[in-house]
Amino acid sequence: LQTMIEQSAVPNLNIKVFIEGQEEIGSPQIPAFIQKHKRLLSTDVAISVDGPTIIAEDVPGICLGVKGSVALQVDVQSSDSDLHSGIYGGIKMNPAIVASHLISSFHHANGSIAVNGFYQNCVELSTSDKDDFNSYPIDLKSDLAQFGIAHDFGEDGYTARERQFGRPTLDILGMSSGYFQEG
Repeated sequence: LQTMIEQSAVPNLNIKVFIEGQEEIGSPQIPAFIQKHKRLLSTDVAISVDGPTIIAEDVPGICLGVKGSVALQVDVQSSDSDLHSGIYGGIKMNPAIVASHLISSFHHANGSIAVNGFYQNCVELSTSDKDDFNSYPIDLKSDLAQFGIAHDFGEDGYTARERQFGRPTLDILGMSSGYFQEG
């Protein structure tokens, strides 16, 4: 928009910009907000922007989609109440260890997903897709280094960019266990 304004190239349109940054937690306030402000938000065309629209300061991007997610909660319980590990450890199942075993079963050591049928409906990447993904203009090592990541990891047979942009993932976004107080 800024470039269009600077170049006096603003189209004869009513442009509305709606910025929302809580998609990672399911955007809980959005349905009520939209319902309350239907008239203000009404439009003939809506363009949703989510993902890397600015790749670098001098590299604009067009993102046509990102990976979605499925949320679920798994509860593992071995007793009716918290139990002291010094007394009951070793004689009862530890729910955190059971959950850890479950989570560790999701992937093979090489990074591929071990869940039966997970890849069943995945379309193989075309040569064109691979070329596009691998021509991403940001150096992978620099991209990872900004987050303190020394090297990429993932499914064998695909480059890091192919996995990043074109392959499904199975990730754990959060977990908690047991006693949460100090001490």
